Amino acid sequence: MSNGGKPLFEVAKELHLSTGALRKLLAELGYEVKGGSRSVVPPEWIEACRKRLDQERYRYKIEERKRRKFHKPRTLLPYEEYKEEPSRDEAEREIRQTWARIESKPFKRHKKRRPEYEKREKEKEQKVIGIPEVISVKELSEILGMNPVDLIAHALREFGLTLTVNQRIDFTTAQILAQDLGYDVEKVSIEAELVEEEPKEVRPRPPVVSVLGHIDHGKTTLLDAIRNTDVAAREYGRITQHIGAYHVNYGKYGVTFIDTPGHEAFTAMRARGAQVTDIAVLVVAADDGVMPQTIEAIDHIREAGIPMIVAINKIDLPAANVDKVVSQLYANKVDVEPYGGKVPVCYVSAKTHEGIDELLDTIVLVAEELDLKAPYDVKAKGVILESHIDKGKGKVATVLVFEGILKIGDVFVAGTAWGRVRCLWDEWGNKKEVCRPGEPAQVAEFEELPLVGDKFVVVSEERRAREVTQKRKEIEEMSKWQRMKSRISLESIQQRIQEGKVKELKLILKADVTGTLEALADAVSKIDTKKRLEIKIIHKGIGDVNPSDVLLAEASEAPIIGFNVGVMPQAHTLARDKNVEIHTFKVIYDVVKAVEAAIAGILVAEEEEVTLGKAKIKAIFNIREVGKVAGVEVLEGKVKRGALVRVMRDGKKVFEGKIVSLKHFKEDKDEISAGNECGIGLGDPKAPIREGDILEVYEKRKVLAA
Repeated sequence: MSNGGKPLFEVAKELHLSTGALRKLLAELGYEVKGGSRSVVPPEWIEACRKRLDQERYRYKIEERKRRKFHKPRTLLPYEEYKEEPSRDEAEREIRQTWARIESKPFKRHKKRRPEYEKREKEKEQKVIGIPEVISVKELSEILGMNPVDLIAHALREFGLTLTVNQRIDFTTAQILAQDLGYDVEKVSIEAELVEEEPKEVRPRPPVVSVLGHIDHGKTTLLDAIRNTDVAAREYGRITQHIGAYHVNYGKYGVTFIDTPGHEAFTAMRARGAQVTDIAVLVVAADDGVMPQTIEAIDHIREAGIPMIVAINKIDLPAANVDKVVSQLYANKVDVEPYGGKVPVCYVSAKTHEGIDELLDTIVLVAEELDLKAPYDVKAKGVILESHIDKGKGKVATVLVFEGILKIGDVFVAGTAWGRVRCLWDEWGNKKEVCRPGEPAQVAEFEELPLVGDKFVVVSEERRAREVTQKRKEIEEMSKWQRMKSRISLESIQQRIQEGKVKELKLILKADVTGTLEALADAVSKIDTKKRLEIKIIHKGIGDVNPSDVLLAEASEAPIIGFNVGVMPQAHTLARDKNVEIHTFKVIYDVVKAVEAAIAGILVAEEEEVTLGKAKIKAIFNIREVGKVAGVEVLEGKVKRGALVRVMRDGKKVFEGKIVSLKHFKEDKDEISAGNECGIGLGDPKAPIREGDILEVYEKRKVLAA
């Protein structure tokens, strides 16, 4: 707080006044407070208020004695020398009298306190109250011990918030209201409401291993060799199409493998808060060497902060060159053991099974160093690895258990889904009675399909499961915009640096060629941050920005900077949904300038016009409820609902507006591509449009400029 000032509501609390009363008192003293109850009041204003209240109390004491004709043996001292401490009852009476005078309200003596008043006073003495992530106004008023109508009036008067009794508000809104009324607030999360048990039996568990690497380097074939099965033969094109988990009886406690379609799924689970993997095995083909997806997998593993084991596969091929692969890994900053590092390297052949035992021994050795343990005598907890609808089993999900023992009959919640365990299957389709920590199992049946990465928790009863999932749905609905705002962006980085929330700026760099990428990374790394934060490049790659980059950016909260590259359509859509920033540049200097400006806090956002498409008006219809509707043919690009539109006639602009409705025959559409006809509503009944006019459809996007 600058210069020792305090928020208005804190000052009011200290002086035993309402914020409204304090505003009036400050106005009487010639001071004006602008803004809400969190506006800062300077120290000199606070001192002036204290002095004025002391004067009022002293005047009240003299008037009260005169009225009652009450005299003490001694004479009253002047105000400057008045040091008498009033009794508790007198002090309370004086404060109420002063408050009433300032608010121009009649002074009332409370003969008997109402139960609600006593409850509120008792809770104020306790100071700290717990508020869940979503709460109704009525529930909040009950916690605060006040009438809902009074709370609604207070929200309107102090903050301009229009609330209703049954309206549900988020934690931030409830916290502001409660703090303004003099309470300290702590957040009671849904997870905290699930009873945590104190474990008494903690035992070792199997390690969970993810297998990552470039496509067609033999990840699934390697797992086949380990499991002695032929899963890849049942997959289309011998490429893994889903997430599978498999437990192998090797070593003292066994090993659980997660076979993913790539590091995208690995990072997608991590982005949802599910760090499911203890160890990562990076598979590199001995004949291909390090490929683009190999580098991506390395960066994903490094960002996850888990141990890595390199498995160089296909050593049986004539073109195998393991020394070249090891040197390439070292060049990509993998601290491999053959070069004196700590990352183990195993040479294997999934085809001949050569080196498989050595790889498993290495995994067991790394797991022993991690000393993985889990409680066995608590309610089961885990994470969802995969979910689908099975014709015979219904809604089924693959669950990896982390804590406790999952049993048939257990009631569970997973994200916004809940259910009761009807049956458990292992990876071979065999039924099992229990699933222990570190083991996977297929679980049926769910009320609805959970999402990959959702946390799986066993609860005591169905009623509790329904309550938790309902609250989670409400929170999910209300907090979408909050999650989107929480992303780190170049525009907001300066504010978060000042708030102390950011110690490092993570970046993902993409460029067209290797030389340019290295020059770009070197230029960004040399930016002087004046020790305010550290610039950390968590991934750099060649080619267009792809969905994998976006998922890594989401999990790491890092903007993506592209140099002389494009953005894949899937990546653009995913980035929009995940609110991940992607910025593209043509000059390295512009990249450096933008990052420097972001750190210095002088970054501004400018709008750039992006043309989407053109359409020609073929006919005009007047619809009573809608107004003018233009029947158009899309000539090029696309037209999009919500986009801006410019009406051109003979090369001149005659109207500018927005597409408020878009229909193809009778169906509402979000966008229509070239070669199709559709109806466009511009939302303005007086729009001067004619047949033959050309519609230029465009949208404005923010670009960075210093």
